[in-house]
Amino acid sequence: MCISKKLQNSSVLYGLPPIGKSTSDIESLTSYVSRLSSAHNLKVLDLFTKIVYPNLERETSTNVFQPTQSISINNSNIKTKEIVDVLSNLTTIKDLEELTLINFHYFMSSQELRTNKFWCPYCLQEYRNQNKIVYEKLLWNFEVVDICLKHRCKLVNCCPSCKSEQFLLKRKGEVGLCDKCATWLGSENTVAKEKIPDEYFCWQKWVVENIQELLKINTQERIENNIRWIDYGENIKEIIEMSKQKYKLKMNDICSLSNISRKTFYNWVSGKRKASLYSLLKFGYITNATLKNYFSKDFNMGLEIRSLPLLINENPFYSKPDKNERVKLKEELRKIINEYEEISSPILNLLQISRRLGYTRPTTIREKFPEDIKIIKRKQNEYQRELNDIKDKKKHELKAVIIKLLNDGIYPSERKILAEINNPSFFWVSTNRVLLNELCNELGIVRRKWTWKND
Repeated sequence: MCISKKLQNSSVLYGLPPIGKSTSDIESLTSYVSRLSSAHNLKVLDLFTKIVYPNLERETSTNVFQPTQSISINNSNIKTKEIVDVLSNLTTIKDLEELTLINFHYFMSSQELRTNKFWCPYCLQEYRNQNKIVYEKLLWNFEVVDICLKHRCKLVNCCPSCKSEQFLLKRKGEVGLCDKCATWLGSENTVAKEKIPDEYFCWQKWVVENIQELLKINTQERIENNIRWIDYGENIKEIIEMSKQKYKLKMNDICSLSNISRKTFYNWVSGKRKASLYSLLKFGYITNATLKNYFSKDFNMGLEIRSLPLLINENPFYSKPDKNERVKLKEELRKIINEYEEISSPILNLLQISRRLGYTRPTTIREKFPEDIKIIKRKQNEYQRELNDIKDKKKHELKAVIIKLLNDGIYPSERKILAEINNPSFFWVSTNRVLLNELCNELGIVRRKWTWKND
């Protein structure tokens, strides 16, 4: 009886505890997944396709591993919630939601996290030197976080050796190593530190400490506070009205001090759009109200209003293109489009193009350059059609090879197919192996295991 109870309480995967739970240094879910797969000596891809996805209630594609999509696993969407639930069941570890933004989805927009991995090289080196587990903080994923307060250095996103950008989730590899060349991403070279101006450091200190306070909140508190933000527009309206009364300001004064346009405030109040953390932090800075105050609807404000540091708009990350440089901006957009004249090259999506031009969202370029957006969408559609044509052609050729082998009385194993098509690397591409499985199902062929041995 005791053995039966133990078996019922046992987990499919190791009950790996998350690092920094309910603290400001809590790790991200992508970091946790990478460590979990390493603990089982599995590729992240295999962990998902063989264990996680079969336990989901609905079919899910593997786009969580695409460089621009791996952000979704740390975010607040339905996919994240499903993956968290499955991982909690498989590991028996509770409150894995704290490693994501799931319980902030009424309060935050879905575009607060970076698409690529950023980290503090000195933090990673410190973990290694002190024989601690190397992991990646959820804090480093936020777009507005630019520096590490502890080491007073900028976060980086490129390998020091091959200079390649790092992605949040990779198909294989360990935390702390480069995706491409497996170089260690930590550093002890303090000489190479870029000097950060005091004024900008003070602003970033405000940003980081605000987000850290949010990340410390436990799951139950997050759920309770998040529900209070279902009526988002009314909450923002209440904050604005309180600011106007407390400081005896007009709306134009608030817009000027916070460097936020009147139209933006209107979009928040009407519920058309959620405020970005960057905007909330600016508004909170001038009124001395924290993100935690806003999230818990405890709208305490400072006695006096203060001005924003001038330096924050000079930082490359925060700077916006000059509105008077419309012609120059159009030239840059045309230049990007011309880079992808060949249909065989996939053009960047609108979000990537917007960020390359200095905007955080694609709304602005949609409004300013509708004709260019049509060209971009047309190129994306053409590229997708070409991919579909290539797939259909490949499928037709592969099907012909399989039927030929069957007619000759030969089982169509991978080795036999490779011999027929005279392309030894054909099945190195995972999509080709998926195509083979689809054709076998279509033709009613039962795939054998260990086909290389059976040959």
